[in-house]
Order: sequence, then structure tokens, then C-alpha cells
Amino acid sequence: DAKKWIAGMEFKQAQDLTKVLPNSTKMAQSFIGELLRINPHKRPDITGALKHEWMKEFARDKDYRKCPVFNISFEYEASIKTAFGVRHMMYEELHKFHNKCLKKEQDRMRRYQQLKQQKLAKQQAQQQQQQK
Repeated sequence: DAKKWIAGMEFKQAQDLTKVLPNSTKMAQSFIGELLRINPHKRPDITGALKHEWMKEFARDKDYRKCPVFNISFEYEASIKTAFGVRHMMYEELHKFHNKCLKKEQDRMRRYQQLKQQKLAKQQAQQQQQQK
């Protein structure tokens, strides 16, 4: 379905990077333009990007370590070939995200309650000292 959607998209010319990045050099614009290519097979990999003329002043060989090629064929791909599979995968991701957000909010509220209790205890201690 994603391939059909992408194939059905209207072709648009790339924006003129001299207008988008007016204060940048031609070399920087060339580098950004290569990284923004739509076709991933025509887009440079990290090695190609680091060898770009513009990157020569930034990239040093000692900073770069070659990593194995990442396998992007996901093991669950067969399960998402149906609309139900896609919906299920989206539900699972949203459910994980919701639980993560919920935990953050609970932690934040717990810290807030602790600070509130500490402040109240401090105020009570000050009142007791004033009464003596």
C-alpha cells in the first residue's frame, strides 16, 4: 500500500537551495542536496557523505568507524502486509508510547507531591519555631 501511495504522488521539482539556504556555500548546498535525494539508492551512504568535498574540513578518519550494513527487512514485515497488520502495528506502537508518556507523567506528579510535602513540612517547622 505504501508503494502505491508513493507511486501515486505527484512529482515535484526540488526546491532551489540557494533560496532555502541563502547564506550557505555552493559546496554546502551540494552536500545537502545529495542527502535530500528521494531515491535512497541514489542518496549517498555515510561513507559517501563523509567523502563529500564539503565534509573534508569536518570529517576525520579517526572519528569514523565503519559499521556493518543495517538490515532493513524487518522480521514482522509479513504481518503488516494487510490493513489489519498495519493497524495492529500502529496500535502496538501507540500503546507503548502512551505507557511511556503515562510513566513520565506519574514520575513528574510523584516528584511534585514530594516537593509539595517537603515545602509543607518546612513551613510547619518554621511555624513551630516562631511559636516557641
